Amino acid sequence: MKTPLDLDPKRLFSRKQKAEIFTRAKGRCEICNRKLGPNEPWIAGHKIDHGCGGETVVENGQVECVKCSKETARESKQRTAKADRQGGRTGQQARRGRNGPQIKSPGFDKRFRKKMNGEVVRRENEPD
Repeated sequence: MKTPLDLDPKRLFSRKQKAEIFTRAKGRCEICNRKLGPNEPWIAGHKIDHGCGGETVVENGQVECVKCSKETARESKQRTAKADRQGGRTGQQARRGRNGPQIKSPGFDKRFRKKMNGEVVRRENEPD
């Protein structure tokens, strides 16, 4: 899978690309093959998900009705999450592209305490 830096920087299709995709599909949803009316909303989606390295070009575009678009978006999110898990990246690490252990602070010495003003003093009930 491509890293976030390798993804196509152009995420959305332009109007010209959308028109070409719609003409190629002959006004039909390419998933359920439903005929779309002239005023009916539709989405230009990616055949290969953008998150999985798909480019934003006409050849990778497809016409989706709103119902099919919601389903493919859900499946796309699941596929991308699975690919991130298999690559050893999870959660924010996957989105930011960071791998490896996080550095942890050793903590504060129990013999001292920090006041609200930031001053560090020795605890009173501790023997010397």
